[in-house]
Formats: sequence, structure tokens, C-alpha cells
Amino acid sequence: MKIPFRADTLGADLISVSAHKLGAPKGIGGLYLGERIRAPKPLIFGGGQESGLRSGTEATGQIAGFAKAVELRADHLDEKLAHVAAIKAYAEEKLLALDGVVRIGDGTAPHILSISLVGYPSANVVTELGAQGICISAGSACHRGQLSHVYRAMGLDKKDRRGRAACQLRPRDDERRDRRTRLRAQGAPRHALPHAVIPRFEVIMFSYLHQPKGFYKHLFLLALPVIVQNLITTSLGFLDTFMVGLLGSDQMSAVTVANVPVFIIQLVVFGLQSGSSVLISQYWGRGDRESINRVMGIGFMIAGGVSVLFAAILCAFPAQVLYLITDNLTLVELAEPYLRIVGFSYIFNSLSSIYIGMQRSIENPRFGMIVFAISMLCNTLGNYVLIFGKLGLPAFGITGAAVATLLSRVVEFVVAFSYAFRCRTMPLMKHAILRPGMDMLRKFLRYSAPVLINETLWGTGFSMITVIMGHMANSSDLIAAYTLAGNIDKLMTSGVFGIAAAVSVIVGKEIGTGNLKGVYNIGRALCFTAFAFGIVLGLTEYTMFVTLMRPFVMPLFSLSAVAERLCSVMLMCYACAIPLHSFSTTMVVGVLRGGGDVNASLVIDNFPLWCGTLPIMCLLGLVLKVPNEVFCLCLMIEYIIKSPIGLYRLHSGKWIHDITRIDE
Repeated sequence: MKIPFRADTLGADLISVSAHKLGAPKGIGGLYLGERIRAPKPLIFGGGQESGLRSGTEATGQIAGFAKAVELRADHLDEKLAHVAAIKAYAEEKLLALDGVVRIGDGTAPHILSISLVGYPSANVVTELGAQGICISAGSACHRGQLSHVYRAMGLDKKDRRGRAACQLRPRDDERRDRRTRLRAQGAPRHALPHAVIPRFEVIMFSYLHQPKGFYKHLFLLALPVIVQNLITTSLGFLDTFMVGLLGSDQMSAVTVANVPVFIIQLVVFGLQSGSSVLISQYWGRGDRESINRVMGIGFMIAGGVSVLFAAILCAFPAQVLYLITDNLTLVELAEPYLRIVGFSYIFNSLSSIYIGMQRSIENPRFGMIVFAISMLCNTLGNYVLIFGKLGLPAFGITGAAVATLLSRVVEFVVAFSYAFRCRTMPLMKHAILRPGMDMLRKFLRYSAPVLINETLWGTGFSMITVIMGHMANSSDLIAAYTLAGNIDKLMTSGVFGIAAAVSVIVGKEIGTGNLKGVYNIGRALCFTAFAFGIVLGLTEYTMFVTLMRPFVMPLFSLSAVAERLCSVMLMCYACAIPLHSFSTTMVVGVLRGGGDVNASLVIDNFPLWCGTLPIMCLLGLVLKVPNEVFCLCLMIEYIIKSPIGLYRLHSGKWIHDITRIDE
């Protein structure tokens, strides 16, 4: 009924017709049987309706609707087809006049125009036009966003295939447009207007925030376990800082300096976790436990090898490593025994973290929360006993803090792998862990390497802030203030990283299910939500600073007057930057990585730090030697630069990549 033909001359034995293609109700259709079809066998048996070919009570209303639709379509069919062909010719003329638009195929169907916007992924074009009320298709709905076999058979090159789009034209499109114009002139409300092309300026701002019921509740329920885990870890870490700080600001600064190389190890492990989660999540969906074990095996080997290497270097050359970070002799002398011991703790931590990351990827985030809670509780109790000499033991000072950290990581390792050997959901397979294979290694490097490089570069750059401070005047006071302010800020930003982790799951899932059209608006909604959440966190941090931290908490630390003043300035900077911090973190860690855009996230995450924050800090702190209060303002620079770059990438839609799709 869209292309004239006669069944008896077409030469077809079977012709199926979908009623909804003619404007009839969904759920009904017709089947033509040619003369050569003898005694066809039904697929559904029962009451023998439809001459025994399709049992089941007939849908009388739908059948009647189908018949009426055929009647209406057949009325003046030639005129309608000619009219649609004229519309197609007009649309084709205007579209092909645009740069980069090419026609696909030479089909003569009057109601379909297939084009390609070369260089623009079709999913992004569909999303952008859909937001303006222009409905086009990137392919058959049956293929859930994947490339149709028809396009493959046509031999299109990759650029043309990626930009494919199809426009379906209807006989009454111009009548609907004219009617819409008349109704608007009469002052009709927007919801009463028939569907038509809606210009960009008519799109309601923030319409993408209108998501299905329960969407935002699901977001925060996913984020909650990660937020709780971060709060536990950060809170107990803050207690550690508090206990070391009671020994003096020099001791607290020494521990901060010693933790710089350890922080790099942690970020390498986090990069391995984040990268491997892409593969593990997909294999979990397929039920392929052996491949998950192979991914874990690669993670164990890389994480274990890096941590053993670092531990050996830190044990053999602690002073040399510390002199790379600071030239303050007092801090080096205090930190040297701490660094010799604490490096070994991360051999155990790196292995347990890989396993915990695997459990999180198979929808068991509570396991990591429990293990880290046990570990951090042991660390806090060990610090109290060993730093201050309780339970009849001598006071070891900051060396006791290192021993407590080592013992807590051993406990963490024992708890994690005691569970691993008894876990039935994901049993360990020794042959797969010890011999993961080259194919799996190539896959691992393909999807994990950009994330690993990202985290390593960012962690190294972030650690350079402490290095710069360590070579400035009054470095001890500056680092002490930075340590305290940083720990307080981590308490507030626990929610930021929880939201980012949940966003990564949501975005990845939407893309994996083929919702390439809707995920663009979902990504924007999630980033806006993170920004709004950051405003709330910023106001909360400022309120806590004024009412609680400055009058009651800060006096408990053995800080000098200079360190207290610097700490206050840093906390104000952190509070002001939290909205941008929340947006940029969710955008990079959640949306871009969840969307498979790992290369762009690598650049956006590191360019502002390495090309903006660090050069400015070196210039102001080491060359111009500005007052430390002015230097502290540099802590906001990274997020000020990163946010507009990330916003541009987010708006472009180019971050949407279905990495589960077979390469075209």
C-alpha cells in the first residue's frame, strides 16, 4: 500500500503485511499465500481459527481497524503516492545541498529517503534532531542500534555507514504543518498542536531532566554503597590524620610527603579496577566466569608486579625518593622509617583491591564496603595503640602508623581471599588466573590501557602539587594545612565519587541495551544532577567550616597560626570549587568512561592539570614566590578549565560508543 504491486505478478509465495505500517492498530497483520503453497503448517495450535492456520480468538476490533486503514489508503492512492514523491524530491534537493550529506542507494520508494551525514555518528544526529521534534531513524528497530545487514550488503564505506539516517515521509505531512500553523495563530496551547518540526528555539530548556519515574531514585540507590564505603574510608583516614597531627604539624606533613609515591600505587590499582570492570561486567552478563578469572589474573599480575617494584624501591632508597618530593630535611628524616614499612602494605592491598573491584563489577558492591570497613577499623585501632603506646606497648610515633597500616592491609587481604576461596557465585579458577592467554591480554590492554594511563597521569600530576609545596618557603606549614584541608574536603566529596560511579553503570547499561537515542539526554541529566548536588555539598562544607571546623576541630590539631590560616583559605577554595568538581568528575568518570569515550576522558582529565594548574603553581610558588594564601587559590584552576571542555564534549554527543558492538 506504499508501493503499488500485484501479488500474482510479483512472483512471491508468501507476503506478510504489518497493519501498523498503514496507520492501523498494532498487533494485527495479514499473510498472503501464493498458489504454490500447499497445506501450510500452523505455528500455533488450538481452536482452529483462521482456517486452522492461526489459532486464538480473533481480535475483531483490530481486524476492523486494519480493513478501514486499507480502505482509506486505497482511496486516491495514485495521487497520494505522487504527492509523497514530490515531498521526497523537495527534501532530497534541500538535504543534498548541505555539505557532507550524501544519498544512500538509488531506491525509488516514494516514502523513504536514506541519507548519510558523513563524519557524524547517526546516533548523535538522531538524538539532536529528536530534541527538536524531528523524528528520523538510524536503521531498523529490529537491530537495536546495530548496523542492518542491508547496509552491509550495499557495500557502504565505514564513514557512510556511521552517518546513516532514514526519513519516512507521509502523504499528509504538509497538511499537518498547515494545521499547526493555523492553530498557533489562534493561540492554541502547545500540547494541542499536531506533531511537526519544532525549531531549536522552541525547545524547552532542561527538558532532558524529565526522566522516567524512579530514575533519580535508582541513581542514588546505586551511589549509596559507594558513598558509604568512601565515607568509612575517609572518616577513618581523617582519624588517622588527627592522631598523627596530635604529634605535631611536622609529623603530619612528613606522613603526607611519604604518602605521595604510595598514592601513585593506589591510582595504578584504581586504573586497573576501572579498566577491567568494562570487560568483567560484559562477561558477567554473558555468564562467562572463566573469562572473568582470566581478566582477574592479568590484574593480579600487573598490580602485584607494580606494587612489589615500588615496595622494593621505597625500602631500599627511601631518602632518595623523599628528596624528589621535598628538600625539607626535617620532613625527610621523619618520613624515612615510615616509607620503608608502608610500601609493603600495598602489595597486599593491590591484590585484594583487584578482587574487590571484580565483585563490584558483578553487582556485589557491599563486599568491598565490608572489607574496607574492617581494614580501616583495624588501621585506626592500630594507630591508636602503636602511635601513642597503649596496651603496654611503647609509643612508636609515625613509625607506629606505618606498622598499623601494614597490619590492616594484611587483615584486608586475608578477609578478601578467605571469602574468595569459598565464593560460589564466582569460584576461582587457577588455570585461568595463572594462564590468562594472549587474546585476553590484548582485550585487557585495549580497554584498560587508556583508563590506566589516565589514572597514572592524573595521580602523578596531583602528587606534583605536594612536590611543589615541598619546595616552597614555609613548606611544613603549607603541607600541614593542605593535609588537613584535603582530608576534610574528601569527607564532603565522597558523595561526588559515589554519584560518578553510579552514573558510569547507568550510562554503560543504557548503551549496552541499545538506547543510543536516549542516552544523550540521560548523560546531560546526570551531569546537571551532579552539578546541583555539588552546590548542596559546597554550601554544606562552607557551613560546617564556619560553625564546626574552624571553632572546634582545627584547634585540636597542633597547627601553627600560619598553617591554620592557610587551611582556612584552602577549605574556602574547596567549598567554592565543589560544584565544578562534581560536574567534571561525573562527566569524565561517569559519562565519558561509561560511554566508552576513554581517550577523550584521558585528555580532558589530564590537560587542565598538566597544562594549567601545575605550570601556574610552579610560576606563582617557585618563580614569583607569591604569598602562600594567593598560591592556595590555584587549587580551583583545574576544575575551572576542565568544566567547559567537558561541557563541550558532552554537548557534542561524540562520547556515545557501543563497545559491545562487533567492529564494522
